[in-house]
Amino acid sequence: MTGAMGPTRGRDILNRLASPLRSVRGQLALLVVATILPAAVMTGLLVRDLHQQELIAKQRQLLETSRALTLATDASLGQGKIMLDALAASDSLLEGDLPRFEQKARRLTPDGWAVMLVGADGRQLMNTRLRGVRFPLPATQVGKAVFDRTRPGPPVISNVFIGTQARRPTIALDSRVDLRDGYLLSLLVEPKVFADLLAKQNLPDGWVAALIDREGAVIARSRHHERFAGAPATPDVRAMIARKGEGVIESRSLEGVRSVAALTRSDVSGWTVLVAVSNNELEKTAVRGQWLALAASAFTLGLGLALGGWLSSRIVRAVELLRTQAEVAARGEVMPPQDTGLAEIDRVSDELARSASALSIREQELERRVQEAVENLAQAQKLEAVGQLTGGVAHDFNNLLTGVLGNLYLLKRTALDEKQSRFVANAEAAGQRGAKLTSQLLAFSRRQRLSVEPVDVNALLADMSELLRSTLGSTIRVNLTLDPQGPTALCDRTQLELAVLNLCINGRDAMPKGGSLTVSTDTCSVVDGETSPAWPAGLRPGRYAVIRVTDEGAGMPPEVAARAFEPFFTTKAVGRGSGLGLPQVLGVARQLGGEVQLTTAEGAGTTVSIYLPEATAAAAASDQGPPADAFAPGECMVLVIDDDDQVRETTTTLLTELGCEVIEAASGEEGLRLLETGGVGAVVLDYAMPDMNGADVARRMRERDPDLPILMVTGYAEPEALQSSWDGPVVSKPFSAEALATALKEVLAQRRR
Repeated sequence: MTGAMGPTRGRDILNRLASPLRSVRGQLALLVVATILPAAVMTGLLVRDLHQQELIAKQRQLLETSRALTLATDASLGQGKIMLDALAASDSLLEGDLPRFEQKARRLTPDGWAVMLVGADGRQLMNTRLRGVRFPLPATQVGKAVFDRTRPGPPVISNVFIGTQARRPTIALDSRVDLRDGYLLSLLVEPKVFADLLAKQNLPDGWVAALIDREGAVIARSRHHERFAGAPATPDVRAMIARKGEGVIESRSLEGVRSVAALTRSDVSGWTVLVAVSNNELEKTAVRGQWLALAASAFTLGLGLALGGWLSSRIVRAVELLRTQAEVAARGEVMPPQDTGLAEIDRVSDELARSASALSIREQELERRVQEAVENLAQAQKLEAVGQLTGGVAHDFNNLLTGVLGNLYLLKRTALDEKQSRFVANAEAAGQRGAKLTSQLLAFSRRQRLSVEPVDVNALLADMSELLRSTLGSTIRVNLTLDPQGPTALCDRTQLELAVLNLCINGRDAMPKGGSLTVSTDTCSVVDGETSPAWPAGLRPGRYAVIRVTDEGAGMPPEVAARAFEPFFTTKAVGRGSGLGLPQVLGVARQLGGEVQLTTAEGAGTTVSIYLPEATAAAAASDQGPPADAFAPGECMVLVIDDDDQVRETTTTLLTELGCEVIEAASGEEGLRLLETGGVGAVVLDYAMPDMNGADVARRMRERDPDLPILMVTGYAEPEALQSSWDGPVVSKPFSAEALATALKEVLAQRRR
């Protein structure tokens, strides 16, 4: 009986429990549950997806912000490099006037920046950060070490270090200036400068930015800068910096807070920008989204999946817009901020748009600078190629003209009738014009050393008048207004001719329809301590010869006149001007101890005045060579070494006519063998020879006889190579018998002394 009742009782219990579900209320409850359960599941999935998307978006924003701050830091360092270049090229430093240089440095450097100048021995010669200190400071091993490891070229950016004088964290931009014994020019920057830069970037609440040097030390922070400046970054951050240049990691901040950080290393300085946000702050947005979704689900019980689907699609659309905006920014383009209706996403969108806009502006500026650099490099390479070609042609012509003029000189010494003498004189004059032309070619190619001598400026301009009229064309009237006093300048004749020709060509280009071009001369006296519009600033006291070139062109506006002497700056059409005419004129004038003054106004034409030191009467009268037969018979045996047979034969004959005994050699090795035979009193030696150049031969001869008189002759020679390898007397081809005799007499007289 008991066993029969068991199954029946179990079924009754199940029926009583299931009976409520069979009611309408139960079915509605099941329907509600069936409706809410999928909505709850979908809501949970949507919240999780939203959470992940927002975390990814925040990480992207962190990375983009670190990139933007890297560009801002590079821009600040770029301004520092510009200041260094300006200081290194300043006249006061070139002249060694350190007090005036310090005044200029203090004017140029803003708050938090300072300029330090260190000598080759490690002594501080100047430091604008220190006041009331007597310079130079004693030499230090640190200063000497920094000087020794810094090479000429772009400035070297240091890591953060503790200054030896100020005893506080400092960054330095070091640049080597090769003047005199050499200087180390350093731009000292307080890390607070970069801390202020980071703090001004309007970072979102809870974000912190830091700048870290190449060794992992903190340079600056947007928050708690004074506390952590100079401290090492956390180990995982230093490991990330050592491993890769950019990325996102989870780490602890220096305050010990768990955070997500994005790092970007600068290609300019090697420093790393870190932008971090705490995990709590990062989760706030996601938590708010979760609560909003749950509240919406509870509030919209009746709407169920429809309302949940609408909300989900709205959120997904906002995230997709943000992702699209990030992709556009990654391509270097700018997409305006999107109005998604979600405040958090809108803030992210606004920040991303600002970062992308700043990055785009910097990229455009970088492209512009790169384009300018490429154009300047192409122009310089073109000029260098033309210079090499003209230098080589001039070298060959100098060898030919040496033989021509030397043989004409020898021919004049024979018995000639009047007609033959006239022919020889005409040929000699043509040869001298050829020599002058090759000298101009060498000057253009910058392969000729300046030959400073007293020059009659009026005579030089008179000789150039026909050249100017033929060069400038029939539409330009050339007027010479010469000072009757006849100023005499100490200068290089060829360089002055080229400078005047450059100015006249500029004047012609300023008058495309023709006009008058006036070339005038004058003198002026510069008085110490006085300034006057009659002479340019920077001239030393003394008397100067003045050459002015005035055109009737349209003149220059102030902004063009301010840049007229900048290399490669030109207002002419592409291919019509190199931008080097006025800079070359200024460079020659300053090299000769003078200056250039520009006077111009729109609609009033332009006047360019060259000021050159005036030669004294004694200097002008001293340019007298000895007679061609200045050597007594047997007075000196001369060894002539030249690989060009014609030049060697002409030189040998000239020296023989001058009364010297001569032996000759076609190479350096042969000349060294002849020197071993003894009896040689002087050597006339060509510089440009195959296998062994003249400087090498002279060095080996001086090893045998340190006092041996050696006269170097050259028709070409790179100035840098010749100056670095030979500091003795040099005679340029083609040379006259008088010039050869004068130079040989001087080297013999030095040995007798």
